[in-house]
Amino acid sequence: MNRTRLLALQVLVAVACIAFWHVFSTYDVAGVRLLPPFFFSTPYEVASRVVKWFVDGSIWKHLWITLVEAMLAFV
Repeated sequence: MNRTRLLALQVLVAVACIAFWHVFSTYDVAGVRLLPPFFFSTPYEVASRVVKWFVDGSIWKHLWITLVEAMLAFV
């Protein structure tokens, strides 16, 4: 498999996963919301929150905490 085809398939899988996430967290399927809003947000809301964190600079606090937790897990 050449590199271009592999990259295209990876992008296709990512787009499909985000599309399924959006559909299942936004619309009812057979009368049931498969990803309830209490536990799962929509992809748009997650992306807007991440952009907001980068704009106001608070992302670095969150990344630092994640890094410390990962290092402590290895210890």
